[in-house]
Formats: sequence, C-alpha cells, structure tokens
Amino acid sequence: MVMNSIDDHDSGHLSRNQAMLLHYAAIIESTQDAIISKTLGGIITSWNPAAERIFGYAAAEIIGRSIMLLIPSDRRNEEYEILGRIANGQLIEPRETVRVRKDGGLIDVNLTISPIRDPSGVIIGASKIARDITDEKRLRLSLGEALTRFKATMDSMVEGCQIVGYDLKVLYSNDAVGRLLGRSPNVYFGMTIREVYSELRGADLAEAVEVCIRDRINFKIQVSRGDDAGKLVRMDVSVEPVPDGALILWIAPRGNM
Repeated sequence: MVMNSIDDHDSGHLSRNQAMLLHYAAIIESTQDAIISKTLGGIITSWNPAAERIFGYAAAEIIGRSIMLLIPSDRRNEEYEILGRIANGQLIEPRETVRVRKDGGLIDVNLTISPIRDPSGVIIGASKIARDITDEKRLRLSLGEALTRFKATMDSMVEGCQIVGYDLKVLYSNDAVGRLLGRSPNVYFGMTIREVYSELRGADLAEAVEVCIRDRINFKIQVSRGDDAGKLVRMDVSVEPVPDGALILWIAPRGNM
C-alpha cells in the first residue's frame, strides 16, 4: 500500500511536470521572437518556428551547424566575446546588433542571452532570444531624420514657436523664442507658461493660454518686455489648440521702441 501510494504521487508529479513543459514548449513555438540554443562551441541545438521565419533556415537544416552562419563576417569577434563571457558566467546585457539571413540579407535584432546549465549547475551553453527590429530601427531612423528637418526649419524662422502640453508645460521652443524672450530656448523645456511669461507686460498671457486650452479656441494677444539695453521689445502672440490637448504659440516681433 505504501509503495502504491508513492507510485501514485510520482505519477501525478510527473504529469504536472509534463504539463508545465508542454506549456513552455507552446510558448516557445508560438512566440514571435527567435529562440535559439547553442553549445559553448557555438553549435546550434534548438531552433523555434520564429527563428525559421526571421532567419530563413528550417530547423532541420541548421540544428547541428555553427551559429556563425548567422553572424556577419565583420561581427564574428562579437559572437566569440559573447560565448567567452557566457562560459565565464558573466552577465550579458541585452544589445542591438546585426545578423544575416539565409538569403544573405542583413537584419537588425535585439538580443537577450542567458546561460544554459546542466543539472549540476555547470554552464554548458547559451539560449538566445532574437527580436527582429529592422522595421522599428528604420522607423526610428526616419523619425530622427524628420525631427532633424523639423528643427532645422523651425530654427530658421523669424517667428518664435513653442509647443505646450495639456499641463501647460513647454515641450519645445525654437531658436527665435530665445532671441525674442532673451534666454536660451532650452531653458524653457518643462517650465509652465506662467513661469515663462510671468514678467511680460500687457495682458496676462498665461491666463489667456489657460482659457484657450480649456475652451479650445484661437486667440491673439500683444505683450512686451524690456531688454538689457532698456528698449521695449513688443510681440504678437498667437495661440492655436492642436490635437491631444496641446497648444502652439507663435511669437512675432513687432519692432523695438
């Protein structure tokens, strides 16, 4: 009876382990990220469907071959470094790098690498999660180029431009804002409109902006400030609501007195 009881317990424990393994296997099979394992010598030992989709190799044609098939020739030292650090038990930080597909095309990937240990705790290999970020990186590059063009265009303007968030804090100021208000435009980032324009003469611009952002209406107002030479710098400020609760302030000089 005692033996039967132990056998029943072991059988149930095995079933739970099997269910857990099947659960993890299903995750690996269905994930959109390539999950690859390799020996410390760089020989591929496992390859999930996402790896096949991303790199173009079927599991049957790549398992047992060198991971160097995926490494561009000018990045081989990078892989040797990874394998060496894994073997020494060192932590590998996630990194962005470049890998090569079966067809020879290069792809940008984000790598997360972890050691594989045997039951006694000895490191025998590494698992690698590779996420294809080619489109994401291309988008980041495009956005960066667009932002550069936007900044160049805005900084060449005579009129000042400020973009203000729904919380009335400045998100962006072009170079002309600095010239008109007498301070570096970078100073204004994160400041509230009331902090930026508290010393201006004329109508209460901060109050008008608060009304604008609440009621979503355009308005134009005249303000002025004294410069370091004692001259009066007069400005027309136009405020336009834009989507997502933000505002754009256009500041145009009206001549000195």
